[in-house]
Amino acid sequence: KRSLYVCSSLQPLPGLVRHVGFGKLKNLANQEKYNEEVSEHDLGQIDEPLVYVRNALAHGRISANETNDTLRLIMFSRPKEKRVTVLFNEKMTEAWFVDQYQIVDAATKLVANAILVICSSVKISQTNETP
Repeated sequence: KRSLYVCSSLQPLPGLVRHVGFGKLKNLANQEKYNEEVSEHDLGQIDEPLVYVRNALAHGRISANETNDTLRLIMFSRPKEKRVTVLFNEKMTEAWFVDQYQIVDAATKLVANAILVICSSVKISQTNETP
């Protein structure tokens, strides 16, 4: 199994890196909450790597060594003593985009199915009262 992110040793904090703290990332908390909610229905889980990619796209940096080089998506940790850890480091190749599209598509279908299953088991009452 290929890892979607790489953790490395602490690196000097470059001037272009500014970390904005959000406490526990809300998206990961939402992913955990979703997985907890659907677990009783055995509807499948949303994997953490999807959340890591989302966070890297939202909070990471995109760079390349040369003009024609493949872009690289990098996300750093919060600074500790003016040093950061690389949390995510991935080349943004065409194959990478295809993989991410397939992962997001599968997760979207999983959530759509969960909505159908869970909502079909909820009794909705309707009244014909006029205000």
